Amino acid sequence: MVAEARKENVQRPEPFFGRTEFYVDERAATKRTGESGIYDAEGARIGRLLQPVPVLVRFWRIFLRAALLPFRFDIHDTGGRRIASIRRGWT
Repeated sequence: MVAEARKENVQRPEPFFGRTEFYVDERAATKRTGESGIYDAEGARIGRLLQPVPVLVRFWRIFLRAALLPFRFDIHDTGGRRIASIRRGWT
């Protein structure tokens, strides 16, 4: 999957969000966390995308469609620091 980012009024280049193309390597979900690698256009790993799955959400997956459930993605850089989060509540 390729994601493109457009940024206007850039003051200084940022190591992660200063790029315009990202490649996400999807991996199988582990017991409590889904993890994917994030790569730049040259193929160098620049971060990872984590999706923690709480116990209650795993339980509700039995009865509800995944599109209805809340989720959270945490974006980490190569140093392991969380630099952004994306979340959605119950729908």
